[in-house]
Amino acid sequence: MDKNTFPNDKIKCPLCAEEIRSDAIVCRFCRTRLIDSNGNRISTETAIATFHAAAEKKAEGVGLGQAMFANFLCPGLGSWRLGEKKRGAIIFGALTLCILLYAMDYITVINLQITEAMREHSTKGLEEKLTKLENNWWGTLSFWIYIYSFIDVYLIHRKKV
Repeated sequence: MDKNTFPNDKIKCPLCAEEIRSDAIVCRFCRTRLIDSNGNRISTETAIATFHAAAEKKAEGVGLGQAMFANFLCPGLGSWRLGEKKRGAIIFGALTLCILLYAMDYITVINLQITEAMREHSTKGLEEKLTKLENNWWGTLSFWIYIYSFIDVYLIHRKKV
């Protein structure tokens, strides 16, 4: 077997100081890239500077697009991800409460109508009662809280930038 197939010489990683193989491209412990784009081994100073630049970029936080997508999935989550946890929790709680109250109105009407239909063997009148519920203000409030949650994400992001 060729001696170059398995080199035994070891070096220390410039960032974490763990012993690694001398021909390593990436440190197996801290995942630091050890070779630059020109194929040269990077210095300790370059490794540390790259590490700090990546940490600063990560500390910048969530972008507007990411926060809006999170808010789309769960209203209030965008505000939460941008660091405004109380605002995010309030928006989520208010919207959840409105949706539950909206659903409760529908469930009450449907339950009464089903009971009446079973008693009289007739289903007429259900559509009329459900049409009256279309103007339920809990549903309207839910819609506007959902819209506000996106406005809130934008305002938080703008304040941070």
